[in-house]
Amino acid sequence: MENKMNKESNKLKLKDLFEDKKLRVPSYQRAYAWEEPQLKQFVSDMLEICEKENGQYYFGHFIMEKTNDYFEIIDGQQRITTFILFLMTCRSFNADSELDNYINKFETVGYDQESFKLIQEKLNDTSVNLDISSIEQHNIEQHNIEQHTLSIKRILYALDFFKNAFNSKKELNKDKIDGYVQTFLNADISKHITYNKAVAVQIFELQNTRGVKLNLIEKVKSKLMKEIYLNSQQNETDDKISIIQKEFARIYQLEEQASSNAFRGDMMLEDILLHHLRIIDDGSKQNADNSTSFSSPSRYGNKEELILNYINQRISKKSKQDIVDYITNLSIKFGLSVELVSIELPKYDKDNSLVGDVLILDKFLSLEFFILLFHSEKKELFNNDGLIKLWEKLLFTRDFHNKYYRQVYRDDFDTLFYKILKDTANIESTINTYINTGFRNELMEESSLQKTVSNFITNNEDNILKNAFHWFNEKIIYVLYKYEISQNADLNELRNIMKKGCSVEHILPQSWQWSWIDEKEPNKISEKGKEFNNKIESVINGLGNLLLLTPNENSSEGNKHPKDKNYESCTGGSYDDHNHNKDKWEKYTEWENIIEVRGQAIFLFLKNYFNL
Repeated sequence: MENKMNKESNKLKLKDLFEDKKLRVPSYQRAYAWEEPQLKQFVSDMLEICEKENGQYYFGHFIMEKTNDYFEIIDGQQRITTFILFLMTCRSFNADSELDNYINKFETVGYDQESFKLIQEKLNDTSVNLDISSIEQHNIEQHNIEQHTLSIKRILYALDFFKNAFNSKKELNKDKIDGYVQTFLNADISKHITYNKAVAVQIFELQNTRGVKLNLIEKVKSKLMKEIYLNSQQNETDDKISIIQKEFARIYQLEEQASSNAFRGDMMLEDILLHHLRIIDDGSKQNADNSTSFSSPSRYGNKEELILNYINQRISKKSKQDIVDYITNLSIKFGLSVELVSIELPKYDKDNSLVGDVLILDKFLSLEFFILLFHSEKKELFNNDGLIKLWEKLLFTRDFHNKYYRQVYRDDFDTLFYKILKDTANIESTINTYINTGFRNELMEESSLQKTVSNFITNNEDNILKNAFHWFNEKIIYVLYKYEISQNADLNELRNIMKKGCSVEHILPQSWQWSWIDEKEPNKISEKGKEFNNKIESVINGLGNLLLLTPNENSSEGNKHPKDKNYESCTGGSYDDHNHNKDKWEKYTEWENIIEVRGQAIFLFLKNYFNL
């Protein structure tokens, strides 16, 4: 029978895939991923074949798992999804309604299917213009969809790409739609059908790890499922694989939220996995015997190698049954950590904005801290303002002293996390001990971290006030951020600045123009002018001349005269103060004073806020 199937597969056309059961992308796979380069190639290949007389088009190999109601697409889902999206675009241009026979026999991943059907319905309404952005907004507003996944956004992009290709008349011609469709439907394909999950998993792993580039999470998922296949009892293989598939379906569904809900920069799934493995793994680290359990995988180095090598080592030391249990528990626990980042942390932040603040201050150490609290069933501590404030102070002061070289590598958070885990009733006391003594108390002045930091700031006051831009950049950025909060700047707008990779703006530009001051002959600088220039140059990089903006706004405001700048990134705080009082920058003789006064105010805030 297998030989017969293989012979028949050589004669298959793409349309033959749709003759029997519905086609479905299983939800444990990352969903639609093609972007502009792949879409361009898709159109280019089709047009090349269409131009040839009797041109033969090979549309590739498909691997499918046969279930009671569906053929699940194990390999080939990007191609088949793109074909369906192309048909949906053709259908929207009043093409033959028979295209529905193919479109309606396809389902994308389960967590995208509702949005996908709504998009299809909107496109089928030929009285409505094919406006992709309005379709996206309509789904969110009218159908109670909180946020589109990354894959749905790519689906919408693909539809928009095909629409523009038709409307430009340079690539695709609406009058030739029938020819395009027939080219695809009659394209040659080959396929392999498997009848159980174990074999499907083995084929998927073989196809996608032998010379084909997968992202890290796909590699991890593929490895975990293969290990289940190799090590589980025959009667439990499908059930265990189903657990892994279910967890990864949920993880992929949350991927977009994890990234968009990050407070500074994106939070990628591989980031979450790395730090999850360091703190929780399969749950066994909650019973750790010593702090070395929290030292691997390392935070530093090639992320893919670190994660895959770590999992390999963990598996290599276990019996067959222990491997199955390890993989099952790891998948479940990792899914919970993704849920924490995607859903729970934004909720906790609404009640206690310090949650988001400490993630801005140190994204990955705070992620590990919160993962530890979350899995230790200490969720109430997210609303403990005193605890999070202590954590913020520790993160800010722990390496703000210049007492040792390459400071970021010197602080032993592994031991701190171990102590927290072993004494969850006294977490505040544990953190407070480190706040007082530091991680290397033998190097601290009078064995006191806070005294050391306080002296360091006091001794460098002039340097901060006159050269903050070049001095402990990350600490200064956080001070500016917290200062604006204290001045009632809009928190959401300020967070948006931090999310987009904040840029440090010089209110008075570093390259200010002599033409801005009333020198009669700017090319012949007077002694008075030289003296003034020296004063301004001594404070231009100072604390009082710095403001946080998005990179785009910083670029657009650039080297304008301060009185001509209008800040729109944020309202409130220094932003409104500047916009409403720009006339104070009119006189160049006031520049130095304005910078110094604001700098002193921010410096005083720094000392008071952190009690230094």
